Amino acid sequence: MVPEYIDQEAWTGFCEMRKLKGSRAPFTEYAKKLVLRKLEEFYRQGYDVNSILETAVERGWSGVFICGDTPRRELTAADKANVAKVASLVSRIGK
Repeated sequence: MVPEYIDQEAWTGFCEMRKLKGSRAPFTEYAKKLVLRKLEEFYRQGYDVNSILETAVERGWSGVFICGDTPRRELTAADKANVAKVASLVSRIGK
């Protein structure tokens, strides 16, 4: 269920932290899907999702967020091609 680009240790640490929060922030299966969906979007934008997870655990956050100091990862050729496709599609919308 967890994509290969997410470090298992970072994900497990986040899940454990959420579990310890208990009823204040129940980590249901649906909540996991939502967090993974956000991480996927951040990954597509070129952010280091493992760093995002580690920051959330370190700061005790129930969710995942991009901060001003969130590092970006090196984009692969496939990532760059996808970014170019999206940019092309977006530019056509206004025409």
